[in-house]
Amino acid sequence: MDNPVTVQDVINRWRPLSDAEIVIAETRLGDAWDEIQLRVSRLVERLEDETLPVGLVKRVVADSVIRLMQNPDGKTRERIDDYEYTRADSVQGLGFTDGELDLLAPTDETTGAFTIRPHYEVCE
Repeated sequence: MDNPVTVQDVINRWRPLSDAEIVIAETRLGDAWDEIQLRVSRLVERLEDETLPVGLVKRVVADSVIRLMQNPDGKTRERIDDYEYTRADSVQGLGFTDGELDLLAPTDETTGAFTIRPHYEVCE
């Protein structure tokens, strides 16, 4: 399945992009699509059988790219006088929040204490 998330989804959720930003957004959307397929069990299958709303996936993937484009250096703190900023210990680039991953998780999988669930599946 091709990436259902487009640059227009980023623009609609954020702001108009310059030509250079469009190139970055397209590349990062591809990266985010690849990553989310690895991190969410049966994502494509559930999109194709319409048990997972495509709009929800668009929101999560676009928001991930928007966060990265808003803060590409991974700053967690910034100060103006005698300029200073703090970066996250490990700048991960694209990232999905736990809440976003929970939104996309299959509802038929049980989770909780004493439940072991694989983090992701690698499909070839």
